[in-house]
Amino acid sequence: MNSTYTPSHLLCAVCGDPANEISYGVPSCSSCKSFFQSAQSPNAPPDPCIPDTCSDQCEFCRYQQCVTSGMRYPTERQLCQIVENMKL
Repeated sequence: MNSTYTPSHLLCAVCGDPANEISYGVPSCSSCKSFFQSAQSPNAPPDPCIPDTCSDQCEFCRYQQCVTSGMRYPTERQLCQIVENMKL
């Protein structure tokens, strides 16, 4: 699902910084990739924020921006295909 090739002009779909790679289906910087990866832990996504008290560091809003930008975790079937391709 990840690719190491990214043209230098691509920007992170989440935050707009220069993209390092295609991760979880969209061009992303390493910071947004790491955040999305950690937000998909066995625990639930971050708790919703309280309207009118949300800061620019709000984890819930950042997670929502990742999802809105198109970030998706691979399905179980896609993961199996990745593992099979690695065996070749």
